[in-house]
Amino acid sequence: LIRENSPNSEVGGKWEAFQALRGVAVANTQSPNRMSKTTALLDGAEVQPEEATHPDDGTSEEEKTTLQRHIEFWDPKGTGVIWPRDVYAGFRRLGFSRAFSTAITPIISGGLSFNTQTSKIPDPRLPVYVERIHLGIHTSDTGSYDAKGHFDSKRFDEVFAQYDIGNKGGLTQEEVKALTRGQREPKDPKGWTGSWIEWNISFHLAARESPDGKLLLYKEDLLGIMDGTLFPKISKEVAEGTWVRHGHLSPGLRRP
Repeated sequence: LIRENSPNSEVGGKWEAFQALRGVAVANTQSPNRMSKTTALLDGAEVQPEEATHPDDGTSEEEKTTLQRHIEFWDPKGTGVIWPRDVYAGFRRLGFSRAFSTAITPIISGGLSFNTQTSKIPDPRLPVYVERIHLGIHTSDTGSYDAKGHFDSKRFDEVFAQYDIGNKGGLTQEEVKALTRGQREPKDPKGWTGSWIEWNISFHLAARESPDGKLLLYKEDLLGIMDGTLFPKISKEVAEGTWVRHGHLSPGLRRP
């Protein structure tokens, strides 16, 4: 036993404090509210339990923006970083050819990498950081994502209705072209190019035949592209062979 007047009394005091803290911790695990914030005093210092965090990046699914969810398909392991090899693999899973996937990878990685990284020195490996993807939003777009990457449904509906001639519920390829031209800002070739690439990829990825035989990019499919929910569905059907692409860039993944 350690006496109060012994040279080791300080150690004994710490041991008693530790035992008291341990008893509180055990009691908490037996309490219905296991996440209650318990404070204890150890050597005069207030100790707070650590907050629970997401196992990957501290961001819960509910806290992620629509734009972050849009690109998660290309980050299947949830690392928070999308490398060029991930971009290539993602397009291949969506049924695009090797040639197209190889060509589009440096365009996308190169266009987004520097804007999303924290360093002022460009990383030649071209990583794209999911958490900062909103910094990759370009001009001459529809404005369907706000500056933080959240989805603006009102703006999306307005733009879609403007170019959906006849209220078909989908856009033809000509209407997609008209949309990209109509959203152009003056003297913005980079923004024009980015918008043209995104919309053409979307059309060639998800356009479906309407009852009258026209290829349409339907509104519900476009919404699935915007929030990323369509990509896993297409990838699954491509893997199963239930969606077939006709040519390298032909409008399709059309159901046979």
